[in-house]
Amino acid sequence: MTVLEKRRRLTREDWLAKALDVLAEEGIGAVCIEPVAKALGVTKGSFYWHFEDRDELVERLLEYWETEHTDRLGDLVAADSSDPSEQLLTLLELVTPSDENRYDASVRAWARYDPRAAAHLTRVDQKRLDYVRDLFLMMGFSKEQADLRSRWSYYYMIGEYSVLAIPPSDDQRLDFARRRHRMLTAPPVPGCSVPAAQPAAGAAIAKENA
Repeated sequence: MTVLEKRRRLTREDWLAKALDVLAEEGIGAVCIEPVAKALGVTKGSFYWHFEDRDELVERLLEYWETEHTDRLGDLVAADSSDPSEQLLTLLELVTPSDENRYDASVRAWARYDPRAAAHLTRVDQKRLDYVRDLFLMMGFSKEQADLRSRWSYYYMIGEYSVLAIPPSDDQRLDFARRRHRMLTAPPVPGCSVPAAQPAAGAAIAKENA
């Protein structure tokens, strides 16, 4: 295949997928036209068949990350089963591989200093939490339990990839995901309820002195 043929065959999605790889490996500073073109094995002139400039690439990259690593996963989960417990298990298994998690980690690092990425990340986090919470609601859990269990599940997935003590293999992480599913879907202990949030110490003192 000639360079011209390859350039014509590349789609916008090819560029975005490679840009996401570059983001995960080197950070947002490396997501520029020439490095991504080099990674694709084409000249940078190919870029302008699909994007106006780097700003458009970056904007579309956030949308692509959301579509491929949130919306597409939801579609795969829904197609696998109509049972909410099974759907949750499928979701946990899909997001377990480290390749899936590394993209999220790179977007979170980017969002620390880029308001555009931060706003997009906040929206995606909420969308994911709402999705998992709805699964727990469909399982019959109360709104309070569904909210807590969705947060436990999601925060664990974020934190597991961020700490140093990550299990050494995807097989072990997959085993942990299945165990986590059993814990998350277990019925609440009868007679136990979640205590109401307590006011911060400063707020309590201020109320006493009012």
